Amino acid sequence: FITDLTNRIQKFDSNGNFLKKWGYAGTEPGQFQNLSDIALDELSNVYAVDQLDKTVQKFDSEGRFLKKWAMGTDFAYLSFRQLYGISLDRDNYIYITDYKKCFAQKFNQDSEH
Repeated sequence: FITDLTNRIQKFDSNGNFLKKWGYAGTEPGQFQNLSDIALDELSNVYAVDQLDKTVQKFDSEGRFLKKWAMGTDFAYLSFRQLYGISLDRDNYIYITDYKKCFAQKFNQDSEH
């Protein structure tokens, strides 16, 4: 899985053959304003960070939208300025970095916070 400059996520097989792509400009589910990073969990679900929209979106490995977190709505106690990177651990905690504020935050995706 890779991201490109046109706000798309592209999927390739292990030999580098193109399989599919999804995403385009916008603010609705499956759309991005500035896609900055992706991470995969153990089931190959894709988590995508949108810098400008301040959201994280979750997709299955075929690109079907599953969930969207708004980093200012679902996590209202936080004040993100510019989301940048994302990572997941074995317990499916999400780690998101903020480029402008120089910090990282850990989230449990199964709860409100």
